[in-house]
Amino acid sequence: MRTFLTYLQQTHPYFNDCELTLSAKKKRFNDQYGLRDEIIYQILKETEIRLSELAELNIRDFDLKNHRFYVYRTKQRSTWISMSDELTDLIEKYLEERSAYAFEKDAEAVFLVTIGRYKGARLGVRSIERIVITIRKRQL
Repeated sequence: MRTFLTYLQQTHPYFNDCELTLSAKKKRFNDQYGLRDEIIYQILKETEIRLSELAELNIRDFDLKNHRFYVYRTKQRSTWISMSDELTDLIEKYLEERSAYAFEKDAEAVFLVTIGRYKGARLGVRSIERIVITIRKRQL
């Protein structure tokens, strides 16, 4: 998209004096994905959790009063992971927003698909990976 905008500025006189940006695309991204994706990225930055562990998180795994969440690693080894105040606040806000929706498929899952035919299903590892890649690209 950036290449196309540059091409327009270089080849069409109408766009010479215009500042062409991708801000509309960023706004659409934020509107479509929102807090869920920001939280996913923040958890991965703050902790050493694997994508598969993140995809398996349930609402009951979060202890927001003590700023931590529980991760099931194996039957023998599971653990509580501490969260920053900022992340705890983001998750509280997200869970409040999320409670407005009635999801039937995976009501206990924290991270759900919000659009399309799988709406309401648990977000998979591949989807979380795509979200992280998109956020990283956006920050560059």
